[in-house]
This record gives sequence, C-alpha cells and structure tokens, in this order.
Amino acid sequence: MRWFTTYPKMLFLIDGIGALISTFLLAIVLKTFHGFFGVQEEVLNWLSALAFGFSLYSLACFGLLKNHFKPFLATIGIANILYCCLTIALIIFYCPNITFGGVVYFALEISILVLLVIWELTLAQKSYLSN
Repeated sequence: MRWFTTYPKMLFLIDGIGALISTFLLAIVLKTFHGFFGVQEEVLNWLSALAFGFSLYSLACFGLLKNHFKPFLATIGIANILYCCLTIALIIFYCPNITFGGVVYFALEISILVLLVIWELTLAQKSYLSN
C-alpha cells in the first residue's frame, strides 16, 4: 500500500490491465466454455462490456492525469464495488445454472476486485493527494 501512496497513478494501470484481462476471460474464455461455467452468453457479454468500459476509464486516467487523482480513484473504486454487487446478484439469480467452475471464477474475480477497491478508496481518502 505504501508504494501506491508514492505512485497513485499505478492503481489506474493495474485496474485497467486487470479489467482488460477480465474482458478477455469473460468474452472469450468463459463464453467459449459457457457450459463449464454455467453462465449464459448474454450475461457474459454484459459483464465483459462493463469490464471493457472500466478498462478504458482506468487506462485513460493513467495516461492523462498528472495530479488530482482522488475523485477518479473514488469513481473507479465505487464502480468496482457496483460491479461486484452486480456479479453477486447474477450469481444468486442464476444459481441453479452456475457450475462450481463459474462460482470459483467469480469468487476469484470478486476477491481481487475487493482488494483493489480497498486500495483505491483508501488512497482516495488520503489528505496528501491532490484533490
């Protein structure tokens, strides 16, 4: 965490790359093997579109921002929380269809996102970052 306080922009890069990886996994891997994961292709399309949008936002912040990171870190942190909530809701809604592989994938994705959100929101609250 201390490293991110020195280089807060790097959280945007990590978030952006992670969202691109999620986009690839959701749109290509999980969709190709949707029977193994038990998630409908339409759901995977929506989740991958959201992940891609988040990657564009985070990578744009990484590339364009020079300072004033706080509101942008808070924005992506909150967006990631909402994405986690949506994913949990979809798991509950599609529970009869989702396989153990699907539960494992989404549990890992949510776990990684929760850690990232903690870093983003903690850093966004730090008073020494530029508003």
